[in-house]
Amino acid sequence: MWTLLRTSSQHGLYVPAGKGGVLDLHGASAVFLGADDVLKIAGGEVLHLSLPPTLFRFTLDDARLAQIASELQPKLLTYRLMNWRKVQESEVDFSAFTFPTRELARNLGACVADDPELAQELSSLLEMQDADARAQHYTDIRYVIIEIILLLLHTRETSALRVQKIAESTNALLRSRGEIVEYSAAEIGWKLRQLGLSRSRDGAGKSLFLHKETSRRIHELAGSYGVLARENLRPGCPDCAKAAQPVVVS
Repeated sequence: MWTLLRTSSQHGLYVPAGKGGVLDLHGASAVFLGADDVLKIAGGEVLHLSLPPTLFRFTLDDARLAQIASELQPKLLTYRLMNWRKVQESEVDFSAFTFPTRELARNLGACVADDPELAQELSSLLEMQDADARAQHYTDIRYVIIEIILLLLHTRETSALRVQKIAESTNALLRSRGEIVEYSAAEIGWKLRQLGLSRSRDGAGKSLFLHKETSRRIHELAGSYGVLARENLRPGCPDCAKAAQPVVVS
């Protein structure tokens, strides 16, 4: 269920449906969690709101709930119909944030499309949360794989990377950051596949070829995962030039 909720919070992600179809479940979700469950859901894709315990001392009967619903639901529906197109066409973006904090900020910013100043204040609201997400990413296997491939791609010393070489470099970087888990070449290969990076087999095993499509995909992933920081941009790299273009909150 948590995976499904995470998928629905991101633009452009679909889930399988019956008869070979897919569904677009993108939309906001609010989930109530008890105190013991809050820590089970972490990361930049959610915004935690703590509710004072005193709120739960009040109870509402069915008649009062029905009255509240009859008053609020028409107002909320009217607001939705009047602003639906503005939300869909919103260009609010926060390129400095890592994925998925950036997606969370975009979704929240789209809700106040008529107030750019309020949308911009979301940046201050989510800065600390994004910093925590960055710290977690440094030992995230996907983050490290992308970081390694981006570095080797920019050195331009080879046209292909052995999966075994990627595994060795990934494990070395993880160890330098205090991680004790090691990944085999086969496990790294599966991670590459999950990231949409195609491998090819030759006489010496599987390799990742560093062609234009690989470069485009790696830069896309690097931007999404927050790997493509300013210090990782390479002068003369067309994909870095695209990623470095400023995004204006409008």
